[in-house]
Amino acid sequence: MRTPDDLTRCPKDFSRADKALYAGTRAALKKRGVWQPEYSPLLERYVGAVGRAREALARIMAREAAEPGSGWVTLGDRKQLVQHPDVKTLREAERDADDRAKSLLLTPADRAKLGDVPTQKPEPGKFQGAFG
Repeated sequence: MRTPDDLTRCPKDFSRADKALYAGTRAALKKRGVWQPEYSPLLERYVGAVGRAREALARIMAREAAEPGSGWVTLGDRKQLVQHPDVKTLREAERDADDRAKSLLLTPADRAKLGDVPTQKPEPGKFQGAFG
């Protein structure tokens, strides 16, 4: 069982990239004033989902580099082309990460509600006003 102090620590089994994402996300949440130690399990699941998506995409791209056209598809049991299982893993992990990002208020819409997204007016371009 993790103690309250352990809740804010990054899990030791995370990769270097996962640890950086965990620390950066936690720091951003603290900066916005929305971080609570109780959010640690949700943050762990968010970072884990991002890591699973990253790993699945890396496997897809490695297959694609070794044999162009083979990264996203494979032969089914009837020798027909089917979606490779890593594609499903990638999509599910991305969906999980998106859902958890919303729960952690990490989406641009959530950040705008918190006043964390700088609003800049676009600089006038040469066609400004030309289209009404």
